[in-house]
Amino acid sequence: MRYATWRLVKRSRKVLLALFLVWNLLEVLYVRWHLEQPSEHISNSGIGNQKIFLASTHWNNEAILRSHWSAAVLRLSQHVGTENIFVSVVESGSWDDSKGALRELDVELGKLGVQRSIVLNDTTHADEISRPPAAQDWIMTPRGKLELRRIPYLSHIRNLSLKPLEELAARGYVFDKVLFLNDVVFSVRASIDNGSTVQDC
Repeated sequence: MRYATWRLVKRSRKVLLALFLVWNLLEVLYVRWHLEQPSEHISNSGIGNQKIFLASTHWNNEAILRSHWSAAVLRLSQHVGTENIFVSVVESGSWDDSKGALRELDVELGKLGVQRSIVLNDTTHADEISRPPAAQDWIMTPRGKLELRRIPYLSHIRNLSLKPLEELAARGYVFDKVLFLNDVVFSVRASIDNGSTVQDC
């Protein structure tokens, strides 16, 4: 009796695992199919001529930049109107070719006439740690060491991506929305909710 029960449990686990794998495969195919659909027929309703400031930070994101992200940003720029978007990107200390991918994006955005600021920075978190401790953003850890806190460092990089927003505001440029997009796969075809044009997948 115990042996029969054990065999039933084992068989049930295999069936559940197979169903789980099939479900995940179908979900991946569904998302991929949606991402590959043409975006020419997207309605611009709900957006109007709103000005969008797109801010983004990147570190070792070459794969997603080349496979999805850069192309989606170009489609988004065309969708909202190349005159209605400013793209601000800060890359920091990548050891893959994220810089090369972002240089290519810079060229393509330029062809569209999109205003942009793309900063490629060689400074890494390790570089920051090797510097003498500053008055802030360092903490004494339980290991008895004075170490640089990760969150303030990331906040600093994020704020660098917003720096052009301040400079443009000082020159009289006003934006309706600030859109943060980091290393996510997104589609411009997403339904518009309260003026939003992007959906994470």
